[in-house]
Amino acid sequence: MPILAPATGLWSLPFVGLHMAFQFGVIFMRRRHKITIGDGSAQVEALIRDQRSAAEIAKAKEASQKLSFRIRAQANFIENAPLALLLVAVAELNGLAAGYAHALLATLFVARVAHYMALSNHARAGVGIGRAGGVVLTQLVLISAAACSLVAVAFK
Repeated sequence: MPILAPATGLWSLPFVGLHMAFQFGVIFMRRRHKITIGDGSAQVEALIRDQRSAAEIAKAKEASQKLSFRIRAQANFIENAPLALLLVAVAELNGLAAGYAHALLATLFVARVAHYMALSNHARAGVGIGRAGGVVLTQLVLISAAACSLVAVAFK
């Protein structure tokens, strides 16, 4: 049986690796700060309600903020990467050359890493060229993959 979407097939493992790295980043941070669910804001509220020390509350707030950025960065990957992979796979199935599919997926990979690194950097409040560039490149990949399928279907 022929391989129908070779580029998407090859890139699936690196994208799963990214997903797992981002996911474990959240898991390890939760464990380090003893946050079982959410971003830790409930624990901060409990510390305030229990009138704990200012230092303890400040430490919990910082952990909560760091985790919040990390969670958002992971969630953004989950919101965008699967759709992009699907659209590139459909484009490949509709005749997109593997070289173009590789270029789209390599761009997506770089975009998602740049976006994650910028957004998970709580010290800069998620602001930076990596975040903006990651968003723009991801959107370009989505539009390009969808357009490739549209052109292939419309002109066959």
